[in-house]
Amino acid sequence: MKTPTPLRALPILLLTALPAAAQLRESVAVEGNYLKDIIRAERINRLPELEAYPMATTPLDYATAGVAADFTPESPLLPATAYGASRDSSRRRGYIDLAMGSYLNTSLSAGYGAIDSPDTRLGIRLGHYSTSLWHPWGADFEAAKNYQEMLGLDFTRRFAGLGTLSASAQYHLGYFNYYGIMPEREDHAIVLTEPRPFPTQTLNDAAVRVGWTSMPDATGLRWHAALGARHFAYRTATRETSLMLDGGMSAAAGANGTVGFDGHLEALFYGTHPTVPETYAPDSYANILLTPYYLFRRNALTLRAGFDLDLTFNADGDEAGSHFGAVHVAPDIRLDIAARNFGFYIHILGGTSLRTLAAISQTDPYCNPALQSTRPVNSPIDARIGIETTPFAGFSASIEGRYGAWRGVGADGWYAAILNYGAATMPGLDLPAGTVADYGLGYTRYNLSGFSASARLAYKPNHIVSLAAEGTYTPQHGTTGVLNGLDRPRWIAGVSAEIHPVRPLGISVSYEYRGVRNVYTTYDASGVTLPMPGGTPPQPADNPGLAALRLPDITRLGAAIEWSVTSGLTLGVTADNLLGTPVWSLPCLPGQGRTFAGRLSWVF
Repeated sequence: MKTPTPLRALPILLLTALPAAAQLRESVAVEGNYLKDIIRAERINRLPELEAYPMATTPLDYATAGVAADFTPESPLLPATAYGASRDSSRRRGYIDLAMGSYLNTSLSAGYGAIDSPDTRLGIRLGHYSTSLWHPWGADFEAAKNYQEMLGLDFTRRFAGLGTLSASAQYHLGYFNYYGIMPEREDHAIVLTEPRPFPTQTLNDAAVRVGWTSMPDATGLRWHAALGARHFAYRTATRETSLMLDGGMSAAAGANGTVGFDGHLEALFYGTHPTVPETYAPDSYANILLTPYYLFRRNALTLRAGFDLDLTFNADGDEAGSHFGAVHVAPDIRLDIAARNFGFYIHILGGTSLRTLAAISQTDPYCNPALQSTRPVNSPIDARIGIETTPFAGFSASIEGRYGAWRGVGADGWYAAILNYGAATMPGLDLPAGTVADYGLGYTRYNLSGFSASARLAYKPNHIVSLAAEGTYTPQHGTTGVLNGLDRPRWIAGVSAEIHPVRPLGISVSYEYRGVRNVYTTYDASGVTLPMPGGTPPQPADNPGLAALRLPDITRLGAAIEWSVTSGLTLGVTADNLLGTPVWSLPCLPGQGRTFAGRLSWVF
């Protein structure tokens, strides 16, 4: 969970800035579902950063494969906004957002609506993110290098009475080093030449997508379809190519009902760079998701009843006495009541999540580039129940309870530890005597189940003051818990305050806490040492167990000041981690200390 940014129009400090397309994760309060854009600008990390797992859902959030919504998809001609902020529509054609600060952290995000007519839109966006002078292990060791470049195009064309054609393309180039290698270790698991420079990695990520959403005919029948492709390739290891096909139909069933059927096919193909043929490449495999459903809408009530049928072919199978079945069934049931000042929802979901290279990189940007296993993660149930209320103007409150179970959770987040310690025991790891850690390589995984409870309060009595607080509690211990980040914190809390003493001036403060954090890995009770990544996958452990490494709590205090020079031009200054506490996102990966940045944002 990320606490709210100091100012909604201000990006999270430079190292958490994202390209505009990735920032615009809007929440649209509609009944039904839009055809989600598989080829979105993925999380482009500069340095390891904890995944922003949402604390709670909203009652009318149908952002999974389902019914096509009653609105026409539009290419976003939008100003750059903070990661996780709500979409802020604008009829202006373009934006430029520039920020620079300590350690030569730099972020540049820009976009322009080359075509902006009632029926046709073409948007162009680009992003640059880098850091150059941060020395994670002291000035005598090489600085952390990280450069990310992104270019994207979005196109929509509406044909009156027929439907809407949409297309998108993007390219992401990443160059970074594994700065988690610790200089004090003389026996690194990898070979380093003097003066022991960091090993570097290059990522090429390209994607395209074309889709069609029809208008409903006289009987209420509508359909949608989309075809996409993505190539996600590391320079030194596994290369992944995915082909995706989406489609579905829905029709009216009575005055208030809709019946529908959606499908998603994804086929994945793997290879290696010609110069490193010894790197292991998984077998190609495919997954089909079929979702029949019935949707009922009347006044404040929305009921969706269906199920997900997952058919997986050729993914990793037998291991440690378990087998990933070819067929999984999970519920897809949602009940929402959204009255004027009250909302209530029950969502009983589940399903299969593919463990692709692209997906793993979202939560672990410095992950093992050699994908060792394609075994998906299956959730037989992921249920939420919540209440939201706005008893009086400016005040809102919500509570939520969640229970979920997951099979085959990847013990990720250990790649820097592998580079430093190999098969040796890492200090601080709660590992039984006489055992060997697997360090969470792609072929180690465990089952997880548990519950969490969360709450949020917000108060904005006028345009001058805005206050918010939220928190979640999740009992976490071994295989009991919820995957709310690779660090699986027990406590997540955040508070923020924003004040506008005069209209052009905004001052904000935010505080974030992630407490009782542990990263988990399996261990081999038989004492067999596992080989390093890059070779043939080993046989699974005979008696796998689960060990934990405690990470320091995160306590981050941030502040920001911004001044609206004109309606389109904003200047600002931000500061992060003012307490100066060490921030470890993952083992061997320290984060920056206090950071300061200046920012210019121009919407035109």
